Amino acid sequence: MKTSVLIDPVQVGIYSIIISFLSIIINSGQFDGIFLCIAGKIKIEKLRLWHCSSNTIIFIFYIILFFIIYFQEKYITLLLTSFYMLGVYTLWEVDLKTIKGRLNKDNDKDIIFKNERLKQTLIFKILVSLFVLFTLFYLKGFILIESFLFASYVGWIALFKIKICRNFIKEVPDKKYILPVFLKKIDNSCFPWILGSLLGLEVLGSLQPLISLGKTVNMITPTLLTVEFKKLYSKKTKNFLKKINFLLYFLYVLIPIMLNFCFKYFGINDFQYELIPAIIIFLYFGAQNTKSLLISLYNSLGLIASISKLKSLLIFSKLFLLGIGYCINQYQPLGIIFSLSFVTLPDLVLINFYYTKFNKKGLEIIKI
Repeated sequence: MKTSVLIDPVQVGIYSIIISFLSIIINSGQFDGIFLCIAGKIKIEKLRLWHCSSNTIIFIFYIILFFIIYFQEKYITLLLTSFYMLGVYTLWEVDLKTIKGRLNKDNDKDIIFKNERLKQTLIFKILVSLFVLFTLFYLKGFILIESFLFASYVGWIALFKIKICRNFIKEVPDKKYILPVFLKKIDNSCFPWILGSLLGLEVLGSLQPLISLGKTVNMITPTLLTVEFKKLYSKKTKNFLKKINFLLYFLYVLIPIMLNFCFKYFGINDFQYELIPAIIIFLYFGAQNTKSLLISLYNSLGLIASISKLKSLLIFSKLFLLGIGYCINQYQPLGIIFSLSFVTLPDLVLINFYYTKFNKKGLEIIKI
């Protein structure tokens, strides 16, 4: 696999590992509280208090991490990490700002929330990310300035929008809500951990452009599941999603084939990739779509314990395959294709197995 050498792949690999840990901390702190509040499982006052406490812990951790990376002079890692935190905090602010109107079943407020969410996704997932890439390739002198600007905006949201609290240790979210999300993010983080363990940080960093392309297939899915969460109660919606799942997997195979053709046709040589690894990566992130939908459906039905059981099963299966892969790797390097297969197969097989476990009427999902 060939990728551009303009960006240090080791720093990109370090960034991949860092955000895997950050995502665990951040998402555990947020604990799917917005969904649970809409579903009537927790009250809005408790949601705000717990999010304030979580924000305090996360923001302190981010400040410490920011300066550790800065003093290690890993400036590319610093910029990418700051950009990741910026995207997290802007969406977090929108969720908390609009939750009251959504709970009151105010259609105008719900429309405002949807527009804000989609606007922030467009700005930070696409436009700002393109600007960050432009900086990394052509404006390296602005990397530090951009990093501090992103960090400053994150600080402004954390301090003045979400806010911090003094007794944050005593007001952490209930562990029964944290555990499912904690396991969920541990499961998601197995992807860079396993690849980093089997292939090394440099190869993991060189795969990042391909991984970023693969993520495009589920870029909008979490946003759509958030803005249309109420519709998951609908029998019609559940039946439609069940039927369309097979078609989506056909697209997950077709998209990398088309991209491969386009890169060759237009002579784009800075980013060349082999077709089989690309298909496996797209299938992995396609399975994340199904997983996100499955978890949202469990949340809508109040099956919190089932989420924890599902995630535990996925984590165990991936760690089991990692152990096998690590032993084989000591005698014969597995290579990219087999390493990707080890991290993809559990999600691809198990998630789709449980997703198809609707009852005969298609009204609810069988509990795990």
